[in-house]
Amino acid sequence: MRTHNLSQKVYTLLNEAKLDLEHKSFNKAASAAYFAARMALEDFLAFLKTPIPRRDDKLVHVLVNLGHVDAAQILEELYILRKKADYDRSEVTQRDAERALSLASQFVSSVESFHTKW
Repeated sequence: MRTHNLSQKVYTLLNEAKLDLEHKSFNKAASAAYFAARMALEDFLAFLKTPIPRRDDKLVHVLVNLGHVDAAQILEELYILRKKADYDRSEVTQRDAERALSLASQFVSSVESFHTKW
């Protein structure tokens, strides 16, 4: 379901993360969850006509500068899980993947609410 100014792809990625979790593809679930959150933020920044940083750490700083510290912490945690999924030798656990999906869903809801404040 599309709301506000977020692209359909945000919700597609969230759904894919859920399906990956159900199929025990925990690395894929964590990665998709992160990219859903990142895309939601990029959509919001485009709405604000704010330049979109390419580097993940810079995206976190943009959120802090906009006063959304809690959302910045969520995005940072999702990024850490994504790096674990994509680069670490250790596997993302089911618990990690569940947390990633929960955080991404929470983050997307937060970004949706940002639109009503701007």
